[in-house]
Amino acid sequence: MKNKLHIITILAALATTPPLVAAEKKGAKESSKETALASPSPTTEAKAKALPFKGKIASVDKDKKTFSVESKKGEGRTFTVPASAKLLKNETETATWDDLKVGEVVRGTYLKSADGTMEVGSLKLGAKPEGDKAEKKAAKKSAGEAAATP
Repeated sequence: MKNKLHIITILAALATTPPLVAAEKKGAKESSKETALASPSPTTEAKAKALPFKGKIASVDKDKKTFSVESKKGEGRTFTVPASAKLLKNETETATWDDLKVGEVVRGTYLKSADGTMEVGSLKLGAKPEGDKAEKKAAKKSAGEAAATP
């Protein structure tokens, strides 16, 4: 009986401790958020998340280093290509501006800058290879069938 009482006491103590720790962590997170909001650091921009895009090229301007991608809704988006951007064709070969043609399917990532321009981080010409998707689906299906078979 004494052992049960000790176990119940210990469990009750453990059950009440985590909310106190969580409250301390929450307070620490809030104070760090306040500090971050009060003084924006230059690393905040560097941590911007790269956003994906895909579509067909509607226009190319080699002089301005920009291209536009058609949108499903009708309006296009114009992307700026900095010198640091990676341009690829056939998944591995380096692409050039001459490879960018109207009607070409492209996909990649971009960062939206403070002034609203969309700067390309990576650009791949051509549609995503379908072989990868088909292989993954087949492997997943066969794994599911193997697990279901006793």
